[in-house]
Amino acid sequence: MIALRTLSLALFAAGLTAAAPLNIADPTQALVTRQSTTWNDPYIKAPYGETAQQIGACSYQITQRRDDVDNRYDIKFEAIYPGSSERIWVYQGRQPQTEPYGGLPDSYSLRVSQLLDICQNGQAPTTLFIRSTLLPGFSYSNDHISAPITPTTQGLPIAPTDVRVARTSDSDYTATWAASGSATGGYIAVVGIDVYASETGGFIGLTQTIFTGPGVTSATFRVTGRDRFRDIAVTSQAATDVVSDITTVRRFT
Repeated sequence: MIALRTLSLALFAAGLTAAAPLNIADPTQALVTRQSTTWNDPYIKAPYGETAQQIGACSYQITQRRDDVDNRYDIKFEAIYPGSSERIWVYQGRQPQTEPYGGLPDSYSLRVSQLLDICQNGQAPTTLFIRSTLLPGFSYSNDHISAPITPTTQGLPIAPTDVRVARTSDSDYTATWAASGSATGGYIAVVGIDVYASETGGFIGLTQTIFTGPGVTSATFRVTGRDRFRDIAVTSQAATDVVSDITTVRRFT
């Protein structure tokens, strides 16, 4: 039985919508190089393990491992394009949705983002970066830039199919799915649970993350008391931190 791990983050978004890309020809959009490659936060552990996979002609999946309790940073993405040494914003305005998968060793979460249609003047980026800027209101500052991330063309594993959930007792559930031949690293199941808050008499949406090994196509979980099972999604994992799209969501009302 997997213990409940609550994350006060939204489970899923309806989709990942990119804002309009910047115009690389506009020199005012080049970034001022003032970030540090040194992590200067005494309370939040430093992120690490950045990867970038090309998932289309101009689209990328980018991952990073971040402290489970990290909720005080503005995350943006920067890129260098052919013919320039300047880093520029990948997106203007709203950032792409990032999915967190908690429960990694040392209290880290895997954060997965998809950057869609980010070519500039028909050219794909040669290098990507993740910028973490401490939000206002703290007694210290931290403006961190990751090491350069070179995208690979490895691609993503195929998502599992036929996700089903069976209730086996008043509190116990079993989720099953059809195997994906490319899930060489196993599967990640994210269970949505509406947790009853007695203080308000309402429900708070939280999640439980379950990691399985390769070849394991089921997971059990428990929902107790007045809490309610909401939904589940399962992704395939290939190489370390390379995961499939979230395409297999089954919702219950």
